[in-house]
Amino acid sequence: MTIRQAAITAAQERFRPIVMTSRASLLGFFPLVITTGVGSASRWSLGTALFGGLLVATILSLLIVPVL
Repeated sequence: MTIRQAAITAAQERFRPIVMTSRASLLGFFPLVITTGVGSASRWSLGTALFGGLLVATILSLLIVPVL
C-alpha cells in the first residue's frame, strides 16, 4: 500500500469512532450547559468550558488536522 492509500484507509476507519466518542461526550456535557437551580453558576461555567472545548477540538481534529 502506498503512503497515500494508507492515510486514506486510516482516515476512513478512524472517522466513525471519533465522531461517536465526541457526540457521546458532548451529549453528556450538555446538561451542565443548560443547568438551573442552586449552584448552577459553577456548573454552567464548567459545562460551557467543557462543551466548547470539546466541540472546537472535534472540529479541529476532523477538518483542520487532516488537511495539514
